[in-house]
Amino acid sequence: MKLPPSRTLPLKGFKLAGNHAGFLIRNPELSLPELKYIGDEWAYPEYGVLFHSHADYELHLQLAGESEWIIDGASVSVPADSLIIVAPGQRHLMRSRSIHSQHFIYAGIDLRGALERYGLPGGFLAGRPWFLIPDAKAFLAPFSSLSHEVMQSRPHRQELLELALRSILHLFLREHEKGESAGEPESAIDNNLAFRIRHYLHHHVSRKISVDEMAKVLKVSRSMIFLTAKRELGMTPLLYHARLRMDLAKEMLKMPMMPLTTIAIDLGFSSSQHFSTVFRKMEGMAPSEYRRTQTQEERGGCRS
Repeated sequence: MKLPPSRTLPLKGFKLAGNHAGFLIRNPELSLPELKYIGDEWAYPEYGVLFHSHADYELHLQLAGESEWIIDGASVSVPADSLIIVAPGQRHLMRSRSIHSQHFIYAGIDLRGALERYGLPGGFLAGRPWFLIPDAKAFLAPFSSLSHEVMQSRPHRQELLELALRSILHLFLREHEKGESAGEPESAIDNNLAFRIRHYLHHHVSRKISVDEMAKVLKVSRSMIFLTAKRELGMTPLLYHARLRMDLAKEMLKMPMMPLTTIAIDLGFSSSQHFSTVFRKMEGMAPSEYRRTQTQEERGGCRS
């Protein structure tokens, strides 16, 4: 069954291209207010959604195909059998990276409220804009149970939904504890300035930056940042940051339904005119011209 756009636009953003089918149910069980929505979706390869955010944590279990997410200025690949969790208020974009159709189950969950309900710790959620669990096969059973039970009107539906939710929480905690026992990566990051510079620039790709601010955050001198960037990145940090913005802009321009003004704002430019001026200077053509060339190449590829 193909859902009408009105069922998906408020939650999933705007459909970019291609067809998709599935279901989305909000507030499926009143006795479980922490479970805000659950959806199960099949989509053609070119499917994607524009930048949007949610009031609660969004959990996306990729069952088939591969998707790419832009979250807080970072590009995250989500292959099959992996789970991504995006924090409340984090603007993110999702698009398919698979040549085949994709299938995923997604849910909106008040994770803090759910963990508190069952007396489970939730401090590790603080300050984390997103989580990625690469091997999430164990999550398939509880997610499938959620997807199945919300469509039922049978005895023990409430108990089975609650059991599935609790299973997801405990699996999430197990993954966190496994990461802790393996040692947090921050200690290694602190000993690698080049990595920290790259991380900072990718993390802040959608806003204007300054080397003074970067030096303050990374607790090193301006000269050390310039020397490390020139040696390891082959260019100044500001030029590297500008190139990152242009690379992301070119990906966004391939989405024909995304207005130039939206792209400019999402990338931290003051206006579409400012964005166009910088893009033309760095790429040798206007954004609209680049979009036109990409559209023509795609059409040519379809004919071949």
